[in-house]
Amino acid sequence: MLKRAMAAIFSVTALLLSAETPSFGEVKVKLSFEHAPTYRTRTGGVLNGGGLFENEQYLVIEAVFSPGVVKEPAAKSRSGKIKRSTPIAKSRAWLDNVKMNVLVAYPEVTGRIRKETIYGVFSGSTLFWSIPLDGKKHTATMFVPPHLLARYTNIRSRSPRKNDGRSPRPAYRLSPRDFFVEVIFTSANGQELGRGYSSVDGARSETEKDNYFRRLENQVGSRKVEGAVFSRNRSPWALINPERYDLIAPAGRVLPQMK
Repeated sequence: MLKRAMAAIFSVTALLLSAETPSFGEVKVKLSFEHAPTYRTRTGGVLNGGGLFENEQYLVIEAVFSPGVVKEPAAKSRSGKIKRSTPIAKSRAWLDNVKMNVLVAYPEVTGRIRKETIYGVFSGSTLFWSIPLDGKKHTATMFVPPHLLARYTNIRSRSPRKNDGRSPRPAYRLSPRDFFVEVIFTSANGQELGRGYSSVDGARSETEKDNYFRRLENQVGSRKVEGAVFSRNRSPWALINPERYDLIAPAGRVLPQMK
């Protein structure tokens, strides 16, 4: 009896997902710089290494999306005004092996003005075990460590200390506005579920932003820094409120073969 019930559930889920590619709705992307959380030892002391970099913050890419939503058709009120459509859950199904693909355009060589800046590309991805198509707002985060920001971006180092002992200000400090980001969610068979962008200079529409990243990928070619955008489970935030984020698949998990 249990086997029949489970088979029925799987067949319903497969039917829902095969009929139409689910939507992740509008994907909103936010960038920020954040210090890693501090962990203390049993005795209360803080484990500190030596200061290696001027910038010790991580670049945080945060994507907010609503898996499995559709918008209700706009309706008119009695006064004739059009009511705003609201997202509703598409089904009670789950979608396995969703991948979050991220590209980060970073300032490789800073020009005298913004238009003269040469950009490189960081890339990375997160594979989720399963995401419910519940229509709720989900948040996914990925991170670029300060080590890689120091290695690849054009951060000018500080000059020697002044005679009075005071540390001079850095000649240049990175800001979230220095980076452009593309986030694309795909299903196990490569179908796009949703995408979002941070603000991109000179691009307003999604098509213009897509064109910017395709051109940039072609320009950098083999200089793209693969794996530089870390998934949450490889970051210092891995153990903070894990139940509030979709479950990430462990490394080495093999995706099922699509027929």
